[in-house]
Amino acid sequence: MSRLRRLISEVHRRSLWQVLAIYAATSWVAIEVADVLTDRLGLPDWFPGFAVALLVVGLPIVLATAFVQEGPRRAPPPGDPGRWDLDIVDDGTAPESARGAVDPSAGPYTTGHVAARGGGMRSFLTWKRALLGGLFAFVGLALVTAVWMWMRVAGIGPAGTLLAKGVLEERATVVLADFRADDEALARAATEAFRVDLSQSRSIRLADQSTVNEVLNRMGLTPDAPRTPEIAREVAEREGFPAYIEGEIGRVGVGYTVSARLVSVATGEPLVSHRESAADSTDLLPAIDELSAELRERIGDSVRSLRAEPPLAQVTTSDLEALRKYSLASRLVNTGGDLTRGFSLLEEVVAADSTFAMAHAQIATILGNMGEQRQRRVDAVATAYAHRDRLTERERYGVEAAYYSNVEQDPDRVAAAYENILDLDPRDRVALNNLSDIYLYLRDYERSEALAEQAIEVDSTILTPYWNAAEAAGRRGDFEGAREYLDAFDGVTSEAGWTDAFRAMLSASEGDFEPADSLVRASVAPDPTDAMNRLILAVDLAASHATRGRLREAHGYLLDMAEVNESRGLPAEALRNLVWAALLDLHVAADTAGALERIGAALERYPMEEMAPLDRPYREMAELYAWAGDPARASAYLSAYEAEVPLSQQDNVEFVNFKLHVPSLERARGSIALAEGRLRDAVALFRRSDVGYCRLCSLPGLASAYDAAGSADSAIAVYERYLALPEPFRPWSGDAYHRAPTMLRLGELYESRDPTRAATYYSQFIQLWADADPALAGAVGAARQRLQRLVAEPGPTSRPED
Repeated sequence: MSRLRRLISEVHRRSLWQVLAIYAATSWVAIEVADVLTDRLGLPDWFPGFAVALLVVGLPIVLATAFVQEGPRRAPPPGDPGRWDLDIVDDGTAPESARGAVDPSAGPYTTGHVAARGGGMRSFLTWKRALLGGLFAFVGLALVTAVWMWMRVAGIGPAGTLLAKGVLEERATVVLADFRADDEALARAATEAFRVDLSQSRSIRLADQSTVNEVLNRMGLTPDAPRTPEIAREVAEREGFPAYIEGEIGRVGVGYTVSARLVSVATGEPLVSHRESAADSTDLLPAIDELSAELRERIGDSVRSLRAEPPLAQVTTSDLEALRKYSLASRLVNTGGDLTRGFSLLEEVVAADSTFAMAHAQIATILGNMGEQRQRRVDAVATAYAHRDRLTERERYGVEAAYYSNVEQDPDRVAAAYENILDLDPRDRVALNNLSDIYLYLRDYERSEALAEQAIEVDSTILTPYWNAAEAAGRRGDFEGAREYLDAFDGVTSEAGWTDAFRAMLSASEGDFEPADSLVRASVAPDPTDAMNRLILAVDLAASHATRGRLREAHGYLLDMAEVNESRGLPAEALRNLVWAALLDLHVAADTAGALERIGAALERYPMEEMAPLDRPYREMAELYAWAGDPARASAYLSAYEAEVPLSQQDNVEFVNFKLHVPSLERARGSIALAEGRLRDAVALFRRSDVGYCRLCSLPGLASAYDAAGSADSAIAVYERYLALPEPFRPWSGDAYHRAPTMLRLGELYESRDPTRAATYYSQFIQLWADADPALAGAVGAARQRLQRLVAEPGPTSRPED
């Protein structure tokens, strides 16, 4: 109380204007504190407003008190007790001469303080009452706010969230229906914007597009079917989701009203609804932002996290027309529509808004899935990364993962980015699946399979985690387990095309080529003329036929790939297809002259200088010329590669669709060292290149280096490891070039050591090339003669050292 008395005493000393200035400064501080507390503690939006209201109400009270207490203090005329009866109380500040001698007619007396006797306003409007009243008002506001927040958490009354009331479980999945509006493009844009904002929710999860597409397929609808509220409800009901969200945009003059509601699937009744207004089209995105935030808060998202999020226009685009095009492109891409048009629309979007990070990321994803235009893909990823502050937190981590995968080549940081996404949502299917893929690259197959299984538990209708799980099982040598994953996926979807393609690879890897070829053809049967289907068919059948020595057919498929890619405006991919054909000439037919003639014609047709540096097949050309015995030209290609491609991107080897043979930088260097006779260097380089997805790719070069050095035991060990390693994609991973030559060379190396094993490898070679091209009949005939001689004249047996 002593401090309050001193404060009151100090206020008594101030004039009216001084008191007003003090109140204004105090009010400003109070408002700032209210704003800070609101942001940091997640207080309701109305808290600062009520604080301002209390300060506004307090202003006239303070002014009245100051006027009454600090106004003129002249004593009443002698003998007139009418209005005032004042005692002048000495507080020790008056001069000695003035003490005890007060002249009431002298005007205001300032050497002491005035003590009021009697009633009136002076006794009612006191500083003590004013200060205590303000204090109690703010304490009351704090108590009301605390009760409101407790009710929100406890699920009581209108303040309680749906999660707190138990209406929804945390991270429950809901389906988003398309917004309704007279303008279809505007409705799509609003839906996309709403989707982006809702994707940041910590309380609910939106059903992803692939899940909805699969359910639509089971409903007999195409993926591009409109997601009406009725369809959204049926999708949610089929999948056991508790609710769906529907929205609407209406015109009011030049403005708009935007509304949305979360509807219970079980009852069809709205669980929560809200409406916002937009003055015009430029105000539409902020209105959607407010609408989404209100729904999310009432569902269960913390107010604090909502306020920490950037505005919707910042994580998408402020250009509404660009958003319209982006939403249409996303619909085309995600529903299997016109991919070419979708890509073209995305190019228009980034031309209109170069900072639209998610559009750049979408471009990179499309190119990555197609396995082409690496320069364009890297540029798109780098641009998205540069503008990552214009992404939601989850999308930002996704772009960081793409950047460290495509640009910086750092798998550990890629894994860290996906781990960050899983910190936000441990059941994020995409992060689980992509992290599974990273562990495939790192060759931790048990961890990869476990993550893929978690992704399957989250959503059993998506192929990619089944694919990763099957690949991990296959690389562990469990081909039957791989097939079980594929069978499990077929049990939940009617689209078996991609699983048939995987089964074909498994069969081909086990040597069952004819069933594999039939499965490949069946997997693209619905539309064999489609460009992408032609590429899938050609790449699989080219590898399968080349492995069996059917080079004429293999070359035909590769030439078809080149034709398709040329028609798509991708000369770099067409040239790469012809490089693969020339490598088959070299490794399978041992036709160096034919390989050089083929690649010379290809370079005239597709000049590399007209291609983007990252798209040029420098590494493939270097390896080709090294194996052709021209290390000088091979080194020239590698020098050009190192000069024109940024260092951080030089050794990016992506084992993606339609890449039969993409050597790493170290493997290309190893091939050059082998051609130059630097055998010790070659061994070291091939060993260093043995990382990543493909465990077979570096082994033929390593074995050849040992072989050339006369280290037969080491060569035999590596050749045999090549043949024995479980690999579900053997034709893609090197068998097209090296399986038959490896068998033949092992037979030769074992002849003087272990004729029985030599005979085994000759027999395997003869069986593999039983239907080889006539041009290869000489090699098969020579192997038969060797086999016959070994059978007729068995020699001593011995085992090579490992």
